[in-house]
Amino acid sequence: MKLIIGLGNPGKKYDGTRHNIGFAVIDEIRKSTEILGAGEKELPMKTDKEFKAEMAEGRLDGEKFILVKPQTFMNLSGQSVAKIAYFYNLDLKDIWVICDDVDLPLGRIRVRHESSSGGHKGLQSIIEALGRDDFTRIRVGISHTETLPPTAVKRANVIDTDEYVLSKFTPHEKKLKEKVISNAADIVVEGLKKGNLIAHTY
Repeated sequence: MKLIIGLGNPGKKYDGTRHNIGFAVIDEIRKSTEILGAGEKELPMKTDKEFKAEMAEGRLDGEKFILVKPQTFMNLSGQSVAKIAYFYNLDLKDIWVICDDVDLPLGRIRVRHESSSGGHKGLQSIIEALGRDDFTRIRVGISHTETLPPTAVKRANVIDTDEYVLSKFTPHEKKLKEKVISNAADIVVEGLKKGNLIAHTY
């Protein structure tokens, strides 16, 4: 079984923000024709109060998978992820986490199996809750430049990183945003078919 987690913040206030691209990829996976039965338009999600998450279950090529959108807010994502992982007694190699990456330009995707949180508070929460970092990350670029927006000072056209990740994509970024969400979903679905994801930058 694979546990596929998209990180984000719950509530309409955060819909469409850069930090919520993990939620967007989960919703795109739910619409994949490769995981849907006849007549289904999307895999239905249900709220599980015990796990503090919205969840959907499915099967692909005989293997069960669970799609998860934690509802704890980003910085406490580990509370939800650890509960689910321990309940299903999962090996960490079967946990795939989709998150935004402000170090990557919009359009790029990076798959890694072991690494630090890289300053991502959602990933850091998961690492601390699980006590290990050897789970798979699918990091989706959200920056409109090749570099991380400066964090020290707010001036002119420079904004703080925390403010930046909570901003919404601009109209001219829309097509690229939709493309990278679709590509990330395809990478996950292909990984499910093969049983694993290979570390790679797309």
